[in-house]
Amino acid sequence: METATQQRQERAAALGAAGSAPLAAEQASAAAAPDRLAYSASFCADLKRELRCSIGFASDTPLGAVTDWRATFGQNVSVCGKAGAGPTLAVRGVFAVLMASIWLWASLEHVQDPAAGASCAPAAYGCTLNYTKSHHCQCNDACAAHHNCCHDYLLTSCASVNASATAPDGISISRRVRPADGYGYGYFWIYLTYLTLTLQTLYQLLATAVAWSARNSSDGDSTAIPCLAKATWLLQSVCLPASFFVFVMYWVLVCPFGDCRLKAVSFFTHGVNFAIMLTDAYLSGRPLLLPHAFYTFGYVLLYLAWTIIHYTADLANEKGDRYIYKQLDWSKPGSAAALSVGIFFVITPLIVLGCWTIMRCRTKRNGLAGVETHKLGPVP
Repeated sequence: METATQQRQERAAALGAAGSAPLAAEQASAAAAPDRLAYSASFCADLKRELRCSIGFASDTPLGAVTDWRATFGQNVSVCGKAGAGPTLAVRGVFAVLMASIWLWASLEHVQDPAAGASCAPAAYGCTLNYTKSHHCQCNDACAAHHNCCHDYLLTSCASVNASATAPDGISISRRVRPADGYGYGYFWIYLTYLTLTLQTLYQLLATAVAWSARNSSDGDSTAIPCLAKATWLLQSVCLPASFFVFVMYWVLVCPFGDCRLKAVSFFTHGVNFAIMLTDAYLSGRPLLLPHAFYTFGYVLLYLAWTIIHYTADLANEKGDRYIYKQLDWSKPGSAAALSVGIFFVITPLIVLGCWTIMRCRTKRNGLAGVETHKLGPVP
């Protein structure tokens, strides 16, 4: 009898627990609703406040007033819980060396064409009928269509066509011939990847110089931000979203369509560089303000204009094509224009907003060195 009663009590307790679980979840959800509403309201308020502000780099930011630029630009990195001029300068120096090394590696990889010096002369490759995998360049009639003719192809008996003839895609054969001494740095500067990488390297070098100046300077108005520090702030505002833009575009738009040659350096110029910028921005804590997106949009717009100029001026990439990236081939104006509109009005705003949101959360949680953050809303 006692056992039966005990069993009934246990079943009732189990049923009560099962019934109370949904109720507890509902109560927790109801309690979290005001927090979500408060965060949404704070997010929108921050967004509206910043959009009304200037695109300049003044001491009075939407997040609060810069009370000490030396702390904001020269003592703002926290390493193992310790912030100060020493850790900031050390981290800046490491980042500067890393970015300079990546830039040098990428430039040498681009400039040092393995086909330079290879020849169609009988003593070298000689004329061939088919593709020869072991050759760095080719000496057959199909080389023009595949962008890999040796530099002296048109000067030898290998060529059954002359320099004015055209390849199957309508490009002059003479533009499909690799230069004898490699590509040089001329083609290096036409690509968004390398332009952004150059800006990042310049930013890290300037940031190191500003950190050094802040560490060794004690005179003057601490609220007046020097021009060099403003230039660093401007470059950071461009380089963070731009490096993310390059990362996304390369792995989503360029490589999946076979328009890339994956090398070890590719992962450093389309990924590691963005990781360095994101880590730099998170550690430094300098404010990333939404009005500064104006400069990112300007950077993207200028590059899109450059792709048009490159095509209309009948310039060429190292393969002889009039386009820089196949996806922005202005011989197909409809698709190129549609992609440009999507890049400028959809992809760029999403990337800028994503970077701003990340840095906003970081700022609200940790604050900003040398900034009186009296305008900050609730932390998410």
